Amino acid sequence: MAKYVKRAFQVGDYWLDRRKGSPAWLRCRFNTDTRQTDRVSLGTDDYDEAKRRLTAWFAAHGKGPMGPQVMLSEVLLGYFEGHGKHVASAADVRISNRYWLEHFGNVPAHTVSGHEPINSLKRHLLDKGFADSYVNRILSVGRAALTRAYERGLLDKPPIVKAIRGAVGDAKGRPLEIWELRHLLKGPEHLRRFILLSLATGARPDAITGLTWEQVDFQGNVLRLNPVGRSQNKKRRASVPMCGEVRKLLMSWGPSSGPLVQFRDKPILRIKGSWDTAREGLSEGANPYSLRHTVARWLRAKSVSVWEVAALLGHKMPGHTVTEMYAAADPKHMEATKTALDELLRVVCVSEEVEAKASKSLIKLERANGFEPSTLTLAT
Repeated sequence: MAKYVKRAFQVGDYWLDRRKGSPAWLRCRFNTDTRQTDRVSLGTDDYDEAKRRLTAWFAAHGKGPMGPQVMLSEVLLGYFEGHGKHVASAADVRISNRYWLEHFGNVPAHTVSGHEPINSLKRHLLDKGFADSYVNRILSVGRAALTRAYERGLLDKPPIVKAIRGAVGDAKGRPLEIWELRHLLKGPEHLRRFILLSLATGARPDAITGLTWEQVDFQGNVLRLNPVGRSQNKKRRASVPMCGEVRKLLMSWGPSSGPLVQFRDKPILRIKGSWDTAREGLSEGANPYSLRHTVARWLRAKSVSVWEVAALLGHKMPGHTVTEMYAAADPKHMEATKTALDELLRVVCVSEEVEAKASKSLIKLERANGFEPSTLTLAT
């Protein structure tokens, strides 16, 4: 058993302490395996700031009860630190957290769940003139934060946060015209790659920025948007068949390792900064999500079936299992989609230089696999 000492501040199994002769506060926990106390610096010698940082860290990473009562601010901060700040909509998460605290104040987290509290929050937000769809987005952030706290053992009961029924959200970004795509493709190389991969897959922005060469299956002719180890959620990431033009592009870029979209040899978490610079001159509503809607509109304009469009975008379709939707074993799997995407990419960009680089890469790839390449035609 660890020796009992009076602790300055404790959250769950973690407490604040300082080394003798040092003003820096540490996050401490007794390790039952090593029978030693683990200590990690919190990067501050201010006591109040150290309490805040320890509380935020525990809400984001710790498990079990925080103490007598976990407060709403701790739950929201924990969700932001553990998840929200890593997503493309991080600014929206922070704003939504502010609205929850603006209405309820820093009260015990369990008191904000249920019919009456949530209805009062809805009225508060609607009185500000917010649309039903925007209110639901704010509610969804709080719901996610409370659910995460429950799953980590910080709350005794799952939250009840019901959305406004019948609210239909606006699409995240309008579809783009061909001239607008060409305008954006004049941006830096990492933005160009992001745009072309988005047009070839219809994937959400975070799926493209997180795409690595390990997810590129040249032999199977598939881009596996869902990486190994990531659990599928409602924003499903499909295994997308490579159209001929994106195969050329990938061959001209690699094959390599690490992320497909990089800036100065480092992964890109968000594309918004480069996008905002490149989109100067375009009207409102043109954002990275616009590429996904552009692909959907293009496919339907080319008479691609609803089933194939849904399969590409990762939408669920009644009567089809996940295996059926994303199986790419059939050589003719989603043939109409590949043909339409080939046409879209040819219209916006693919050049003779890409053709030449792709040919050289394919020769190297085939020789590495023990094949002597024949005359290449990469248009298929």
